[in-house]
Amino acid sequence: MSLANIFQKPKNVIAFGNVYPVKLKDWEEFESNINPIILGKKHIQLNIKKDIPLFDRIILLAESNENILEAMCTVFNIVSRTDSFRFVIGDDTYGFINAHNQIVNSINYELIRDTILNQNILFEPKIYKNPAVAKWATKVLEARGKNAPKITLEDKISTVSVMSGKHYWDLAEYTIYQLNYDFNRILKIKDYESQSLVLGNPYVDMSKVKINHFAESINLYENPYDTAFKDKGKLNKLNMAIQGG
Repeated sequence: MSLANIFQKPKNVIAFGNVYPVKLKDWEEFESNINPIILGKKHIQLNIKKDIPLFDRIILLAESNENILEAMCTVFNIVSRTDSFRFVIGDDTYGFINAHNQIVNSINYELIRDTILNQNILFEPKIYKNPAVAKWATKVLEARGKNAPKITLEDKISTVSVMSGKHYWDLAEYTIYQLNYDFNRILKIKDYESQSLVLGNPYVDMSKVKINHFAESINLYENPYDTAFKDKGKLNKLNMAIQGG
């Protein structure tokens, strides 16, 4: 287990240097520009017979939308904590470069991308081969969203601030990982306190009471696309039913 994310440590990537987790004060700008980087190979289908790297696919996609390159420059500036990334094309090479000679190209892009997604708890959207399964998964995630309490990022920041005594300017320096970890720990502590009150009720059947420890492990990397079908057996049956098997 690595403590890098909870201590906000950067990861060093060849030719690029340190990739830093995004601070909350930069989150809105980051979030509004991250979409091109979340895309995987399967999201960018091109009329090309041979397989080409993900980086090259994005550059080809950007030929019809220059906003993609601008968005990627913004993201690379944020995660490198610099301000001069630009896209350049040479005689035999192309990529992103800044005034510090940090480079993003087809060689290191995917490692940089994976680091950005990991540090900021982001997931590549899952693509289901069967359109009906994809539609069903979307409905499951939408239903969960409707049934769950509405908790915005601002609400999480407010909760952590009130419960921990930290000022908002302190939390502005937090990463999304640190915020979510603290927020979820508060939820576990409150849940533990509520469950503990049950112990004082003499009419409660203690054999049916399970109290989860407030310090039990927290997993922030549960991919919502993977849990759309909690029972993999049901997913297989759904696939078979749709396919007439």
